[in-house]
Amino acid sequence: MRIEEVLVPIDFSQHSLRALEFALSTTSPDCAICLLHGLESEFLERAALEGLGEREALLSTLRGRAEERL
Repeated sequence: MRIEEVLVPIDFSQHSLRALEFALSTTSPDCAICLLHGLESEFLERAALEGLGEREALLSTLRGRAEERL
């Protein structure tokens, strides 16, 4: 069986980085590895309610940090 695509959820924890390493080590170089990182909307709502910033500004900051790490 030839694997052409692999989806790896990633939250930048040690465990998710190991999962990425495993995916890279067990697939061929031409395999597409797609990384999935989610931002929890409930967290953004609570942070905004606590006065940590506007929801959209927080989302933009968190998205930018995630994109840099990816």
